[in-house]
Amino acid sequence: MSNDLFRVAAVQFHLRPIQRFEDSPEQATGYVATAKGEFDARLVVLPEYCTGGLLSIPTRDGKPATMQDYASHAPRYVELFKGLARTHDTAILAGTHIVAEGNKLYNAAHLFHPDGRIDVQRKLHLTPTEEGPWGLSPGEALKLVELPFGKAAMLTCYDTEFPELARQARARG
Repeated sequence: MSNDLFRVAAVQFHLRPIQRFEDSPEQATGYVATAKGEFDARLVVLPEYCTGGLLSIPTRDGKPATMQDYASHAPRYVELFKGLARTHDTAILAGTHIVAEGNKLYNAAHLFHPDGRIDVQRKLHLTPTEEGPWGLSPGEALKLVELPFGKAAMLTCYDTEFPELARQARARG
């Protein structure tokens, strides 16, 4: 572990309606560029569901977007933040995004490293809305990630309300 300065930038993300995925990257790109350029952040942290504006994209049949529709944007979300981490040479905890695996949907935090690695942590404790109407499934295990300053855990929203997760992370270093 290094004694070098490790600056973290926490970003407050403005959600707004958009018409297509291509309207989304501009905001994230600006925030990451500012965090790196003005503050030399080595880790940029975006909030849970920072990609929530994708739910406002009109569907072909004119019905409200579903969580499956939201999850369908995951590959472009990954490519966007993978490219931003590489371009700005900074790690990005890119909020969370809904991902589909098999017949299940998860709220998953993604940590993009400048070298192209991606760590994923599925949210472990879901809110009633996520479990009920949204039909999400909880993750199964707490993972630790390696950052230049040491190990870290990615706890999302409701996960922080359960001290056993922080104790488990601490016990694992």
